[in-house]
Amino acid sequence: MKVLPSSILFATVLFSTVVTTTAAPAEDEVVSYPGFGPPPTQHYSGYLDVSDACDTKKNGPECQLHYMLAMAEVDAAADVDASSDEVTPTVVWFNGGPGCSSLEGFFDESGPFTMAAKGGLMKNPYSWTHAGVNFLALESPVGVGFSYCSNSIEKNATCFADDQSTAKMNKAALIDFFNNKFPELEGGDFYVSGESYAGVYIPTLTKELLDDPLAKDPTGIFVGNPCTDDAIQFPDGWLAASIGEAYKFGFIAPDTYHTLTSDECSDAFEMMDDDDDDDDDDDNDDDSQMNYYYDDDDSQMDDDQQQQNPERRKKARAGNRLPPKNRKLFQMLHKKRNEGGIGTRLLPPGNRNKLQRMLRNARQTKQKETRGIGFDPVVKKCLSAFYEGSFGSAGYFADGIDAYGVYNPWVGDGASPLDEYLSQDNVQTALHVEVADVTTFHSCGDMVTYTPQYAACNWVGGGLDPEFPDISMINFYQEIVPELKKTWIISGDTDTVVPMEGTRDAVQAIGFPIIKNQSYRGWYYNETAASIDFLAEKGQTFGTNLVASQLELAQFGGDVVNYEEGLSFVTVHGAGHMVPRDRPQQSLHMFKKFIAKDEELSMLSPPLPLMENFDDSMDIILNSTLDWYKTAQSLPFVQP
Repeated sequence: MKVLPSSILFATVLFSTVVTTTAAPAEDEVVSYPGFGPPPTQHYSGYLDVSDACDTKKNGPECQLHYMLAMAEVDAAADVDASSDEVTPTVVWFNGGPGCSSLEGFFDESGPFTMAAKGGLMKNPYSWTHAGVNFLALESPVGVGFSYCSNSIEKNATCFADDQSTAKMNKAALIDFFNNKFPELEGGDFYVSGESYAGVYIPTLTKELLDDPLAKDPTGIFVGNPCTDDAIQFPDGWLAASIGEAYKFGFIAPDTYHTLTSDECSDAFEMMDDDDDDDDDDDNDDDSQMNYYYDDDDSQMDDDQQQQNPERRKKARAGNRLPPKNRKLFQMLHKKRNEGGIGTRLLPPGNRNKLQRMLRNARQTKQKETRGIGFDPVVKKCLSAFYEGSFGSAGYFADGIDAYGVYNPWVGDGASPLDEYLSQDNVQTALHVEVADVTTFHSCGDMVTYTPQYAACNWVGGGLDPEFPDISMINFYQEIVPELKKTWIISGDTDTVVPMEGTRDAVQAIGFPIIKNQSYRGWYYNETAASIDFLAEKGQTFGTNLVASQLELAQFGGDVVNYEEGLSFVTVHGAGHMVPRDRPQQSLHMFKKFIAKDEELSMLSPPLPLMENFDDSMDIILNSTLDWYKTAQSLPFVQP
């Protein structure tokens, strides 16, 4: 709990007295969306000034974050009292990346729209606005989407950001939002939400907000499939985790899995990766590449190479650095990569550095075909298994399987309907974003150079070393969770990019005790019928489990475990990396529970019966279990 100094408190009260009469900014209102028409409620699109929190030496004097706001939809489904004087809550949403636009969330996940399969907008019947909240999407950091810095609009250069500066810019944006743009919303509850690398944005931003007496405190945070702690979520590295996920879902054979996860293969991949990191420090030094080669005959290294790299030669001879020698395998991989095939697509977009390094080493191998250089048997075995595994079930992370949700339909890597829509001039005019000078919109663009600093998904963007290797999001959660009313961490159970198992372990490592009789247990929801027209027109990856007829029985939504201090871990059955897109009904059901103020209504699932209350009668135990399931599948836990 932060305390306002008396001088600041007086100024704040005076300021609030003045601005509360200010209406929402008329110049930011979105009157109509091209191809759709007027929005379902009042919508706004504009800019929030973060120049004071931005690195102006790198970015230029001006930094602006683009926001979009959809006001709450008050309807019967939302259980919202339209006559209440209570200020409507606001939730801010962040997509991850880093470098991906939160307009993905606004237009195709939790927001008021979803993209039609043939392009254009459709109303999202499962928008969080139906929970009675204002939905704010903030494109962060500068350089993402329509957010910009001086350098990006004046020089067509990238903007710069890192974990710390992004948290400060996001805080500055929210202060501008509540104090200047929409002061009438300042008195309502406020939630911070997002997914993926927003698992870094959200805890770091929340700490900034809690520590600043001029910022609005969050009521709670709702974090999906989050980057949290590398050592726990990816204890053997991202590649090992992805191999484990491939095996779990039956995409690779047992023998292949056991080979790839053997100690010798783990060491081989790690050492090849380490060698390439060394080479990246001096790309122009041909001799530095010699760590990829060895031979029993010292004469196969020329005198210059032996003199300039004696330690590397010694390590290579000792077998501590295993060289990629299998020219044929690498040539095949390289050919596939050039053809746009399975090569580098074995790894998710943005995280293909390991295989790309291997492919680059293949080219170096081919260039250095000198007498006597042979094949390393360990590397040959490991890379052969890696290659063989790529053909299982149409190729894990290749054509046919969506790494972000392995049961989602495969729609390829073609043009994004959202990107096409937001690239239109008339759309940009309607959103008041012409100043950003974005010719072609990219949901995950290249106009920001981002530096991860904490030990949370720090392999993104090329495998950078953390600036703060001993600090992960666990450290932030330990500080902020007791200051919040609720902290829910969500994970789709078919996500192979940030797997559920690692996130579950990371939440447990935060260290708060599990509430008695609220340990791991199922939760349920009501799967209502979607209209035939909606099912026919929606995008193929949105709500793949939606049905045209009402299901009579409550459906299994996932599992939940409740910890002290308002912390909960929730799995979402069938969802991948983007829960609101994959399972929109489950997502809305969860979010309604999350923001509910009534303690009973906010619980996803009833407490478990205590075993100490049972005697030795198996009938009593069985009946108690059946009673629990009936309770969990009925009101107030399952809503109509």
